[in-house]
Amino acid sequence: MTARLAYLHLDSGRIGWPEPPAQWMLEAMRQVVDDCISVREIPRDIPAMQGWRMSADGDSGRNAALWTLWRGEEPALAVGMARTSLASAGIWQAMTADMPRGAGKAPPTPWCSLRLLEGSARMTLEEMADAEAIAPVIAWAWLARPAR
Repeated sequence: MTARLAYLHLDSGRIGWPEPPAQWMLEAMRQVVDDCISVREIPRDIPAMQGWRMSADGDSGRNAALWTLWRGEEPALAVGMARTSLASAGIWQAMTADMPRGAGKAPPTPWCSLRLLEGSARMTLEEMADAEAIAPVIAWAWLARPAR
């Protein structure tokens, strides 16, 4: 598994390097990641997060991925990630295209980033904390998949 993952919250500017999750959590999330990639854009339930679902967007796959986290029927968060520097620029552009202050260049890979979407405006602080905590778990589960 990858030794270090950069995590960036694009709305707050927060940066971190989260540790890999517990094995049971990694395995549960990996199943959801696989399901989302095989059936694109159809949200799947996130284990242990009642009322939360996620979907893979567009060309999510081997070296870059873009996910939408749903709270109920509303898109609440976008989570982007890149495994390789070659794939990094495109997904970084997708995550930062409409940012008013610009986001500069993508960080070194592998990385995971989080953006708030319209549904986040109705989230409680607890729901926001849960969503922010699950984003790196999704990234670690995705990185655990073979790059093929």
